[in-house]
Amino acid sequence: MTASTTGSTMKKGSRGAEVSALQGQLNQLGYGLDADGVFGDDTERCVKHLQKAFGYTVDGVVGEGTHFLVNQQAGLNWKSPVTAAKLEEWSVLLKKGSEGEHVRKLQTKLVALGYSIAVDGDFGVGTDRSVRHLQQAFGYTVDGVVGEGTHFLIDQQLSLGWKGGT
Repeated sequence: MTASTTGSTMKKGSRGAEVSALQGQLNQLGYGLDADGVFGDDTERCVKHLQKAFGYTVDGVVGEGTHFLVNQQAGLNWKSPVTAAKLEEWSVLLKKGSEGEHVRKLQTKLVALGYSIAVDGDFGVGTDRSVRHLQQAFGYTVDGVVGEGTHFLIDQQLSLGWKGGT
């Protein structure tokens, strides 16, 4: 299944068979999308990730250049290191005062990295301190905010078995 390199421009809100074909190709690249023919948030995040990974303008729009990129990478059997679900998780910005299931998941990961904090879904002083420690340990901007970069760092260190919490 290949998308035309001269097909119509697709962006968030686009629908139809061409979007389904694009989603199928993104799945070949490892993104794990629901190929439903609707260019929604997940499809846009995957397109932006691909554009960023290959130095393209990151706009989430699939025009001729991004069509070419998708076709090229599918032909080369390139695989994304992250799935659509992971990109969605990383799109949630967490900081002091945040609450809920996303914070609980973050806290569970921080505990697995060796931090002694409560897993209560409340991004309080302990969670903030742990995030700042982790950011400092790896040379990130120390702001206590968990955006895409810090989410990536946490998942990467979990996969490597790093234990440096306090």
